[in-house]
Amino acid sequence: MKKCPVLFAKMEISAPEQAFVSDITYVGSEESVHYLSLVTDASSRKIMGYELSREMKAVDTVKALQMAVRGRVSNNALAERVNGILKQEFLFTRCRTFDELKTVIEETVWIYNHLRPHLSLGMKTPAETHEKARCFEYQA
Repeated sequence: MKKCPVLFAKMEISAPEQAFVSDITYVGSEESVHYLSLVTDASSRKIMGYELSREMKAVDTVKALQMAVRGRVSNNALAERVNGILKQEFLFTRCRTFDELKTVIEETVWIYNHLRPHLSLGMKTPAETHEKARCFEYQA
């Protein structure tokens, strides 16, 4: 498997939406294994886009990226860390169906972005950090 270099390894990321990180993780239901594509802001840690799919296809990752770029909701270590947090803290119950899992994912992303503080963000949530930085950017 070809591994892509981290394109912004030496870049100083100081504000939201300068760089996104992405990863795919598997999540299961009683029906099957499903795939969750996540796109996370490298500065604020806010999940900017996500797509749950039944198969691992590039088109689903593109959907998550399009969601992030539209603002509706690769440093692979950060992306994998977000996957781990979601799985360890939120996705430990087994859903029966794909649709049930999709609902749980939507709720989980909202909780992660708006209610879960991060030590690396000064005990602020990703949404607080993201919005605060964007407000300063607009005032400048």
